[in-house]
Amino acid sequence: MKSFEMRLRLKVFVLAAGLVGLGFWTRGNAQDAPPGNETLSDALSPESGAAGETEPLTQGQALVRLLVRGGWTMAFLLAASIVALAHAIERAVNLRRSRLVPPGLAAEADALYRQGEIEALRRRLAGDRSTLARVVEALIEYRDSGPERAGDIAGDIAARSLRRHNQRAYPLAVVATLSPLLGLMGTVIGMIGAFGKVEAMGELANAAAFGGDISKALITTAAGLVVAIPSLALYHYFRSRISLYGVLMEEQASELVNRWFIKPPAGPAQP
Repeated sequence: MKSFEMRLRLKVFVLAAGLVGLGFWTRGNAQDAPPGNETLSDALSPESGAAGETEPLTQGQALVRLLVRGGWTMAFLLAASIVALAHAIERAVNLRRSRLVPPGLAAEADALYRQGEIEALRRRLAGDRSTLARVVEALIEYRDSGPERAGDIAGDIAARSLRRHNQRAYPLAVVATLSPLLGLMGTVIGMIGAFGKVEAMGELANAAAFGGDISKALITTAAGLVVAIPSLALYHYFRSRISLYGVLMEEQASELVNRWFIKPPAGPAQP
């Protein structure tokens, strides 16, 4: 319960800080970024301002102008990027080997068990919050039920823990899936606006008249990919780490089962 509250507080803090910081930063920079009909390359280049500007744009002003020109779709993409950042930080903090399979814990538990120090082993495991510690506790608790029963219970504990970790990384996959679709929506909206202007102007239509809508279409497409690609990469990275830790946990738990039940220690290992 305490771990869940910590994760929730971390996510809420990152989301709130991101939204507040984005709001102040956008408000402060947008005032100095007047709209214009410059091309996409002009907006991306801080050295070149809009027509009539005597001073070059700063990096912040150029980025704000780019985001504003992307339309309302950019607001959803910014929110998605903040959600992805919050979950990425949470996974980086909580998805560590010390939280799942601490190095040396299995060897220490095996040594205490073989010495018959069951109570000392219980105290050692009680102070460890890792998944492997819960697995070893189950092996000790159900050691009189036979290796199959104890192994099944320990395996269920490990499987539930790994599923929870996979579920906590799932929002990254959601962001990676929705971001390109949001970018595509902005693209469609921009193209609809562009062709609508062409139809309304008829023979008088020129590239400058609908260049803003084309620019909006390209900006939202690029923004969707910028958000989706890192989110998808992080999702698969965390999934691979979970799989790796799951294999390590299975190997160490199986070794303990073999040592304690299949080939029990010769010394007095039962209190």
